[in-house]
Amino acid sequence: VQNYIGENINEVQTMIRELFTSGSRQYLQIKQPYLTQYSAEPAGTILEQEPAAGTPISSNMELTFVVSKGAQSETTQVPDMTGADLKKIYQVMQRAAVTFAFTAGSTTGTDITVQQQSVAAQSEVPVFSSVALTVSLPEPKDGMVSDILTTTLAEFPYPFTVSLYAAYPNGDKDMLTSFRHPGGACSVPYTVPEGTKLSLEVLNKEVYTETVSAPTAE
Repeated sequence: VQNYIGENINEVQTMIRELFTSGSRQYLQIKQPYLTQYSAEPAGTILEQEPAAGTPISSNMELTFVVSKGAQSETTQVPDMTGADLKKIYQVMQRAAVTFAFTAGSTTGTDITVQQQSVAAQSEVPVFSSVALTVSLPEPKDGMVSDILTTTLAEFPYPFTVSLYAAYPNGDKDMLTSFRHPGGACSVPYTVPEGTKLSLEVLNKEVYTETVSAPTAE
C-alpha cells in the first residue's frame, strides 16, 4: 500500500480504479463513505489512511481514508449573476464556491438569461451555500430546446466535481460545463438540439441521464 496522505481523494480513487481493476473485479477498493473532518488542509485532502503505507496488498483489501472537509469557517463572495447569459452561467459555475439552484421564470428572449438571484452579489456566505437563480427560458425554435435539468445527487463527503455532457443526435459529444457540488438537489440550465442525451458524471461515472424533448403544446 502506498502513502496517500496529503493527496486528493478524487485523484487517488481514479488511480486505484485504473491500477487495481482486473476485468470487472477491483481487488483494492476505497471504503465508502469516507470519514471526513474539518481541517486547515484543502477540501478533499487525505488526512489519515488505514492500513498504513507499506502494508502488503491482499485480495479484496479496503482502504479507509479520513478526508478533509476544509476549514469550517470558510466563506466566499456571491457572484453577480443578474443578466448573465448561458455562456457566462457555465463559466461562473466552473469557478464559483456556491451552489446555484435554477428555477424557470419568463419564456422570453433568444437566450437563457438570469432574471434575479436570491442572495445579493458580493455577500459573504459559507462555501457552497445555495443561491437561487431565476432564469428566462426561450421558446423552442429551429429544433433547439431550452430547459433546466433537475435531479437529486447522493450526498457527498465534500464537494465533488460534477460534469454535464451533451451527446447530440449527430453523434458528437461535448462537456457543457463542470462545477463543484456537495450533493443533494442539483439543477443546470441548457439549450441543446431536441433528441440530445444529457448526462451528469461524477468521478468518471454517469450518475444521471435524460433525453431532451420539446415540450408538448397545452
